[in-house]
Amino acid sequence: MQQQQHIKNLVQSAVDQGDNLSSAGQALETIARLMGLDGSEHHIDHKDMAGLLHAVAAIGAYVGATGDRIYEAGEMAGALEVSK
Repeated sequence: MQQQQHIKNLVQSAVDQGDNLSSAGQALETIARLMGLDGSEHHIDHKDMAGLLHAVAAIGAYVGATGDRIYEAGEMAGALEVSK
């Protein structure tokens, strides 16, 4: 029974983390366009550029931590499968 609950939690976590990673991807794409990837000039001042850089760093840290959590959850699921 405990294993079934863990699998249910793993599936919910995958959905939640996937949604958050998709949002982070959209945010990074928007930031890239604002920084000139779209070929347009956006006249971003120094303060806004600093804010964008901090946003990218924060999103990067979040994505890295999320990847670690997903990897750990996968390892735990694999360990439960082996212990069957």
